[in-house]
Amino acid sequence: MKLAAWLALAALAAWLWSPALHPVHVEGFSASIVALGVHLAQGTLADFFPSQPLNAEYLGLTKLGAVLGIAGLVKLGLTGEAAMRLLMAAGGLLLVGGSARLVRYWTGAPWLLAAAVLLLIPGIAESHFFFNDNVPAAGLLIAALALFCDRQTALATIATGVLIGLAIAVRTDLILVAPAIFLIAWERQPLRQAILATAIAAGSAIATLWIIYAIVGASPLDALRIGAVAVDLWDRPGDFQRQFQSLLLFLGLPALVLYLFGLVAEASLRDWKRLALLLGIPLFMNLALAGKLWEVRQLLPLTPFLAAIAARGALKLIADWKEGRRVPPAIIAAAMLAILIAPPAIVYPADGPRAVIGRVTAIPLWWDWQARVRGNFALLDRLIADGTPIIVTDYWDEDRYLHLRLVEQGYRAGPQIPACAAIGQSMSKDGRTILQLSPHQTFLPNAGALYTPRLAELALPCLRAAGAKAILVTDSGRAARLLHPETAPRMTRPRDATFAAIPATPEILTRLGEDHREEGRTAPPGRYHTVQAARQATRPRTDFTK
Repeated sequence: MKLAAWLALAALAAWLWSPALHPVHVEGFSASIVALGVHLAQGTLADFFPSQPLNAEYLGLTKLGAVLGIAGLVKLGLTGEAAMRLLMAAGGLLLVGGSARLVRYWTGAPWLLAAAVLLLIPGIAESHFFFNDNVPAAGLLIAALALFCDRQTALATIATGVLIGLAIAVRTDLILVAPAIFLIAWERQPLRQAILATAIAAGSAIATLWIIYAIVGASPLDALRIGAVAVDLWDRPGDFQRQFQSLLLFLGLPALVLYLFGLVAEASLRDWKRLALLLGIPLFMNLALAGKLWEVRQLLPLTPFLAAIAARGALKLIADWKEGRRVPPAIIAAAMLAILIAPPAIVYPADGPRAVIGRVTAIPLWWDWQARVRGNFALLDRLIADGTPIIVTDYWDEDRYLHLRLVEQGYRAGPQIPACAAIGQSMSKDGRTILQLSPHQTFLPNAGALYTPRLAELALPCLRAAGAKAILVTDSGRAARLLHPETAPRMTRPRDATFAAIPATPEILTRLGEDHREEGRTAPPGRYHTVQAARQATRPRTDFTK
């Protein structure tokens, strides 16, 4: 019976995790991390985004661990994508294995139940369907917590701190989960010893961070400073609805039901230190990021805490069943099964087609989504193969995808056209040069309002100086509107946009500027109203790229 249960669980896992076999880039940020790793391996960090250098500083310093990992693997002969795939796989193993161990440690649940609960939480598997730094970062952190729960010797405590330091080097926001070390220690040790163990772990984590940043001649303080600059420039208002939505999409309805039962069951045990750990850490992270937790994958480091309480709820229902109170558990199990296998409904485009209902039947939607992203890259590859002399990228994703493909295919920074230096970058290979123009201004909330003057003051003079045919890469909806403004409807750019390539004539670019200006009317006004002020805002603040 137990073997049959394991086989059934394995078959379900193979289906629900199948898109993880072919991850794709989710946005310009993931492509940027890979490109920065390739540039670091080449010693060409200054060529990542010379017209907007703050991008390299922010992504490179706040995600330095991932960039260094990719750079090291690229030096060993892997491609950037293969390196990212390996980091994701290693991080996934640590994340799932460490979470299962912690669930068993905190609840006493058997391995089968721990595995089933983790499989029931959609945010775990779905975060592996696309490249991101959250998976390896969360994997390292959760491995540290699992090690510390198993052993709290001096050597294990130092190793725990090293793993935490590595995790924070990959993603600085994981420092918000680090206080779990004190609560874990306090469960098993007197307060004074728990404080000492926490200090040892913190000391080794800090030392690890300083060593990692010293590799590139920087410090963790640089990462904190650049992160603060980026957040200040973004000036994004808090979005509490999106944060609640992310929590729901991460847990999923079936696991949420178990979680609510588990909260009651855990509280009834009156183990207040354990409850402070399992409930307090997720609460602390959500309060610290109140209104700023925008992506489902940001919740990955909370996996063992959320899964442990959900497992406690499952244990309560199983106990009720064994004691003869079978109607409520049967109804709940049937409802959970129906939610899982129903046709996809309430599908949110949050880094892919996340279905609140019908997760099992929604897997083909993920395959289609991944195919569209691969199609976008295929379009860029065709433009590169055709030797398109000038490629204008409409938005951040198109721009960073194109740059990544150029770098991975052997293109290097070539002779720059002076009139294009503020908005473009020439990339050369074997005597062929492709000029990449980037009208989109990153980091600023009023980028739409700045788009028109950037085209007029920077892009058009550059195109006149270059004197070659240009192609615009944008989403298919905007392309139709630019080509046929009298018939194509206005619509919001989808998060899973399909790219299209159209001639970048002066008329098309004029319409493009007008289109962005209309979109910019609903954006926050921002503090930077001129092209020069915006360029100054994204100037370099450190020597990272020098």
